Amino acid sequence: MMKDYETRHLFLAAAIVLLVLSPVVLLVLPTGVIGALYHSKSQLVLYVMSKSYLVYAAGLFFLFLSVFVIFLLWGKKSVVLVSLTCLILSGFSFFIAAQHYISIGSDKLSYRMLFSTEEHTYHWNEIERAIYYEDAHEKVAPTYEFVFTDGNSVKLPENDYLQEYKYMIRNLIKN
Repeated sequence: MMKDYETRHLFLAAAIVLLVLSPVVLLVLPTGVIGALYHSKSQLVLYVMSKSYLVYAAGLFFLFLSVFVIFLLWGKKSVVLVSLTCLILSGFSFFIAAQHYISIGSDKLSYRMLFSTEEHTYHWNEIERAIYYEDAHEKVAPTYEFVFTDGNSVKLPENDYLQEYKYMIRNLIKN
């Protein structure tokens, strides 16, 4: 009886460790995964969209649940099924989040929207217009909007990392 009690609490400890480490993992994981999957030498910026972070957070939550459920339902027949379902949902969330990115290269702009299987790639000469929105009151981050010749468009909020390449991007748009 005592051995089962101790084993059950190991899962609680693992769940707590996952919960505590999740914020740090959430800061590092999206950028690392996107960089490993989509980085190329001609790239200026590889941008992880903010919605991806929410999907990664959902994946980490399902991962936490998969371990915590074992603690809660210890000794029940359904524990494996529920935990495995949470683990599969976690993996699915990570997979979906890893698909959402914007890549700005010296010769093209590529992106894939969240929950989409289609990757859009446009060369700089296929951009009909590029618009730079800037809030006079600075309550909202400046945003680039790229409108392509086929009617598609994508908005890219400017952050500190993108600001380093602001002048390069503006030069690519002008040429």
